[in-house]
Amino acid sequence: MILSDSKESNEYKELHSKKHLTETIVVKYKNHQPGTEINIYGKQKIAIAMRSMDEMMGIIIHSQKLHDTLLNIFNLIWEAKHGRKKR
Repeated sequence: MILSDSKESNEYKELHSKKHLTETIVVKYKNHQPGTEINIYGKQKIAIAMRSMDEMMGIIIHSQKLHDTLLNIFNLIWEAKHGRKKR
């Protein structure tokens, strides 16, 4: 899991990574969008959720090409931080 740097993200990482057996990294970047989440799962699914007081929306996309593209972006970020592939 890759999270943007925030108090909540660091707390989540500390509390849930061991409990759910997940690896989590926290990265700093400009233009952070709190409440926006992208999940890449299965062989061709992407879920995008936006949760904020002024806008709530969720979509699920079934697309092999988009799945692979986002997974490659995820792996690039993960490798830059850890030096190895996650998936």
